[in-house]
Amino acid sequence: TGGELCEFDIATETFKDLGYELPTTDRRVIDYTYTITLSPDETKLYYVISILQNPGGPEGQGGTGELYTYDLATSEVVFAQQFLPGIYTSQDLRDNQNIYFAHFGGYSNLWSGAVRLFILHVPPQP
Repeated sequence: TGGELCEFDIATETFKDLGYELPTTDRRVIDYTYTITLSPDETKLYYVISILQNPGGPEGQGGTGELYTYDLATSEVVFAQQFLPGIYTSQDLRDNQNIYFAHFGGYSNLWSGAVRLFILHVPPQP
């Protein structure tokens, strides 16, 4: 929520703070991330930052398209790849080698445009 990653333990019904969605050296503020999905091997989280707070432009127009990974064992956050700007959404849709996102919007308008299926190929790690 708001760039913070949390883990909910269903046995104890408690939350654990996992940290922020960006590397510690990155001081930008995240408004919205609509995609947090486990990797097919369930060792990492994959997510695309949708909107940053005032990233040098008008408020609410900071669509980044930046893909990050969060390693569940080490808590390491890594920038993985730059995608087209826009809004990316997901409901943890994946199979044994792919993660599926919906994407819409773009450079001129984050909130409108053709919706596309975006498939991220994540081969198994040795």
